[in-house]
Amino acid sequence: MSINKQITDLYNLLNAIYEISKNLIPSEKREKLIKSYFHGILTHFESSLFLLEKHHYPSVFILTRTNLDILFKASYVLFQIKNEDDIDKIFLDKYKFPKFHEMAKILDSNLEGRGFQDKFFNQFTQNGLGIYAVLSDSIHCGKNSLKVFDNIHPKFNSKEIEDLITLNKNISIFATIILLLEFNRGEELSVFMQSNKL
Repeated sequence: MSINKQITDLYNLLNAIYEISKNLIPSEKREKLIKSYFHGILTHFESSLFLLEKHHYPSVFILTRTNLDILFKASYVLFQIKNEDDIDKIFLDKYKFPKFHEMAKILDSNLEGRGFQDKFFNQFTQNGLGIYAVLSDSIHCGKNSLKVFDNIHPKFNSKEIEDLITLNKNISIFATIILLLEFNRGEELSVFMQSNKL
């Protein structure tokens, strides 16, 4: 499938996700927090689509890394944070989340037996596929980014772009799953998962 077709498919996914989210009205702080994380991810996802169309791939790497951070926090809140004091601390930016690799272990233990890929979160760590490190290189203008920016029009092969598109798609799908779980929308979740072949 061409990259342009994949981007078109992602716009369709984005519109479907917006339709799902518009009817979910938060009634408590925790739901508001999860929905705020969710909207952050969707905003960056939509921006990434625009940047993909313009071939600004390094910027998409940066937004994808940001979305990965948000996804981990949203997942951690969903599975681990049960008391309102901690929710308040998050809103005040006074809550200390575990380190990325520690969160991955905790989150994977919450997914066991739920039908998700084994070690879903671990794949992003250095012990997994190291995706987080690759994305972080873009943010910090590391050695790989410096090679890319050696040219005014950075070159990426189609496999790298397809992987970036797939990662963005999967982050957005998982963020939607988290949102539907938080709002106890089991039937909508089932339909969403089936429509995305999960």
